[in-house]
Amino acid sequence: NIKLPLIEENSLPVFHLFVIMIEYRDELQEYLKSKGIITLIHYPISIAETNAYNNIKFENINNCINNSKKILSLPMYPELEKEEILYVCKNINYFFLENNLLKIKSINVNNKSGILNCINHLDFDMKRFFYINQFNDLSSKRGYNSNENCDEILFIIKGSINLKLINKKKEIIEIKINKDEYYFIKSNTWLEFEILEEDTNIIVLANETLSNTKSIYNFEEYLRT
Repeated sequence: NIKLPLIEENSLPVFHLFVIMIEYRDELQEYLKSKGIITLIHYPISIAETNAYNNIKFENINNCINNSKKILSLPMYPELEKEEILYVCKNINYFFLENNLLKIKSINVNNKSGILNCINHLDFDMKRFFYINQFNDLSSKRGYNSNENCDEILFIIKGSINLKLINKKKEIIEIKINKDEYYFIKSNTWLEFEILEEDTNIIVLANETLSNTKSIYNFEEYLRT
């Protein structure tokens, strides 16, 4: 999902700028800003779009214009410490995870039976794992709670669910999650979900242990806290 700077063979870049390309440039920039990471755009518009060149009829500039909307300069300066670089990388990974932009890849491994399904670079401090299956009553919905101090990732291994999330502002997200898809559920989010097939299998990763997880099971109480 990210294009890194091209490094020519037998060269050693000085990286005056470290510019990446990403479809979700503005969203990532705002997310990193909320984490105390300042990024810049070099340059916000292409030369062909500037007033200084508006009397010139440029040709074949679509890539130039499109790329100018995707480029983002990450922090780069001589005093940059390794810990700071890792902090930037960690939060870029978090951006993709929290916005459900990661994809589960299916890989055929040579000379081995079965399909390997995986997500690389999943930066998540997992402290608890559980799975839910054997749904005999499809009319019974699950969830109806909010975890105050625990993020969760729902992986649908088989079947599908209808997921409903509500935040403190009563903003609602309703989405169908199918096999080989996931959804990140941030703490302090009200959760409800409906099972669509009896053979549905759900794997859940959580970043807090069960004994330390604080949950609310009353929606009105959730809105008040």
